[in-house]
Amino acid sequence: MTFRFAAILALSVFFAMMVAAQTTRTPAPAPGVTHVIVDGVPIAAVRQEGSWSVASTRSSPVVTGHRYTFVWPDGERDVHIVSGTRNDGWVQVDGAARWLNTGMALSIEEER
Repeated sequence: MTFRFAAILALSVFFAMMVAAQTTRTPAPAPGVTHVIVDGVPIAAVRQEGSWSVASTRSSPVVTGHRYTFVWPDGERDVHIVSGTRNDGWVQVDGAARWLNTGMALSIEEER
């Protein structure tokens, strides 16, 4: 009787450990995938010629003095009067020292 109880207890503990090990496993790559080799890619020998220049070509779609509704990624809508612009997408609003990045807005609509 004691041997049978010990055997059942041992099997129960073993089963519980197997279930726990399977449910708390961390993500891992698919079995058998260790590396990837890409063949047939041409080798390009390139070098920079001439002078390097970096310039921002992102301009703002707004005009100074006009009123716009800005819609942000979180859905918030703000209405502002643009009082200044820069050539990198930032605009000054409401005649204050507050600047908005027009590149972050989901939409900008002129109020009439």
